[in-house]
Amino acid sequence: MPDNKKHHFVPKFYLKRFSEDRKSINAYILKSSKKILSANLANQCYRDYFYGKEPEFERALGAAENQASELLKAISETNELPASYAERVSLQVFVMMQSARTAQIADEIDNMADQFFKHVFADKAKSEGIDIHDYQMALQEPGRVALQLAMENYPILLDLDIRLLCNSTQEGFITSDNPVVFFNQFMSFRAHTASAGYASKGLQIFFPLDDKRMLCLFDGDVYRAPGKIGSTLTLSDIRDVYELNKLQACSASEVLYFRDKEQNIEALWRSARPFFREALSSLKAYPQEAIPGERRELLMSSRVPIATGLSLSFLSVRRAARQWREKFRRLRMQPAVVVRNEQLLREHREFLAQVRQGAYGHQDFREFMRAKRAA
Repeated sequence: MPDNKKHHFVPKFYLKRFSEDRKSINAYILKSSKKILSANLANQCYRDYFYGKEPEFERALGAAENQASELLKAISETNELPASYAERVSLQVFVMMQSARTAQIADEIDNMADQFFKHVFADKAKSEGIDIHDYQMALQEPGRVALQLAMENYPILLDLDIRLLCNSTQEGFITSDNPVVFFNQFMSFRAHTASAGYASKGLQIFFPLDDKRMLCLFDGDVYRAPGKIGSTLTLSDIRDVYELNKLQACSASEVLYFRDKEQNIEALWRSARPFFREALSSLKAYPQEAIPGERRELLMSSRVPIATGLSLSFLSVRRAARQWREKFRRLRMQPAVVVRNEQLLREHREFLAQVRQGAYGHQDFREFMRAKRAA
């Protein structure tokens, strides 16, 4: 087998953090409800040539994984997040990369492209006697596209608050083949509207680092958590762990992973199954004003949100945010997207324009902001 054929979309170094012997891992297959103890770790979460046949991209990912591995190792040893800003940003970039590189995200992108294609060309295909459902639109390398978009957009998350959650209960955190969970408890009343995008007001991100540690990023203007930005929270309430595990189960595509072979993963899946998403994405068409004889629509494609009724003892909604939400809910016309930080979004757009002109690389947002403030 060629060295670059087997591309892991969840890295092996990460899965080893949920393994007893760093060679095998306990797995639960969702489709068959089958528990597999000591599965071969090297055979988990991969697709052949997932990032293309050129080895350079996979090697670049490997270099990024090595850096992330050292960061996670230090977090495990100290139960603290990195003190330096640069390392904190590197950690968030890794979270973004992992969120964008899974098979589920690639399938979502293909699903969105297929929905868009069939909606736009449905009438033309029908007029020519073609059954458009006989065809399927897909990108050649959706995983690579998703990663490139994540690397472009990571600065949008830099305004988020962050905590390290340390689990002191007997119930371990689990992970999955889609381990980074984007969620929005605050805007959950908008069930059919995108609310967990990078720039969304009320965004929450949960990423288990191992069975005892989890990263929690959140909109600090909406939610309140004990301690300062970057501090460590100890979870002693098993209900919090159970809620976070249920969220992880609903984020998974095909398989859950867990360290403790005695963990009742079957009961967890029974609880999570009613909230599991059957569809990956949705397409909505909004008619627009057009000249007679012409059809004009605004098309919005988004991921189907996870909805579990999440409730966490350590994370509460601020009073000002609750008041804002009550006023927003009474609006007759609500915007399709509610942005968390308009100024950061504008600065990010300016930055991308500079990147396209060759003035900066995608990793240079901090340098761009320094130059902007000095001008």
